[in-house]
Formats: sequence, structure tokens, C-alpha cells
Amino acid sequence: MGAYRAHIIQQFINYLLPYTGYGHFGVVSYAYCPENFNVPVTSLMDKEPSDIGSNVTIDIKLPTLADVVSEMRKELNERAVENTKKGLVGNQIAVLFVDPSVTAITSDLMREAGKLKQDGSKLYLISVGESASHQSQYLHSLSSQPFKKYILSYPTYDQLLTSVKDNPSQFSTIATKSLPAN
Repeated sequence: MGAYRAHIIQQFINYLLPYTGYGHFGVVSYAYCPENFNVPVTSLMDKEPSDIGSNVTIDIKLPTLADVVSEMRKELNERAVENTKKGLVGNQIAVLFVDPSVTAITSDLMREAGKLKQDGSKLYLISVGESASHQSQYLHSLSSQPFKKYILSYPTYDQLLTSVKDNPSQFSTIATKSLPAN
């Protein structure tokens, strides 16, 4: 999603987290991307755009959003097992940020989201940006149901951040304790 979007999402999480009441919170991102992944652009400076593809070879499998959801599922399942051993019962909640302008809703992503929900987790989507009408149907299927409760939409990242700062109570559905109303 890029550094700007990731930064705004991190600010959103940092602002909302103290109000959530969660005993455990994890962030799964493209953190599993190899640290040494690097595409040198200086050697491409004098190339025509049509020549660039043949000059760049990548034999590293970059993680997809389906991989991220799979990792979320794994971490939530591990946490659920730990909690059960301790006699703790609670909702497993996953929040997935999507930007319809850059997010590809693939069959792998739908399958992984389905597994996550089958395991008992509630999947919230925070959709930022304009969604094409055909994309909306996939987003509705991706989230837990009823989708109107589990999809929160914002036109821009700045508006998402302003929303959580000005009125965190609107995010009460993803929190386990009362949020302050402004």
C-alpha cells in the first residue's frame, strides 16, 4: 500500500488501540517480504519503458494479501489455543485494511478470509478510497456478515485518521469496551 498509507494506518491503530480493551493485539503486514528485496533503478534510467520488463527478473515470491490473511488466521488460532488453556474465552477479531483502488480481491484471498471466518473470527474491513461497484460485492463477501456492520468505509486516509481522532466511538463495534464519545 505504500509508506504514506502504512503510516496513516499505523497512526489510526495507535490512536484507537488504548480504547479497544484487547489483551493482545498484533499487526500482520507485508512484514514477511524479504528484507534484501531490492530493484536497482539506476541501471534502468536510460531504458525505454518497454525494455524494463525484460531487464528485471524477480525470482522471489512476494506475499499477497491472501498470505497476510493466512498469517492473521494462524496468529489468531495460536492465541485462541493459548487462551483456552488459560480458561479465557473471547472474540477473535481481525481487521483488514483495504484500498479498492489497489487491492486485488482474488479467489485465494476469498478462500483465506473464508477459513478465517470459519475458525470463528470476526473479519472487519476498513475500506479506504472509492470502490468500483463490482468491487463492492466482493468486499461484502470478504467481511463477516452482515456486511453493513463489518465494513467501515472512508473516502480518504486523512478522513479515516480524522474520524478516529474526532469520534472514536464510531469504532465501538471493533472494541471490547466503551469508547469516548465527543
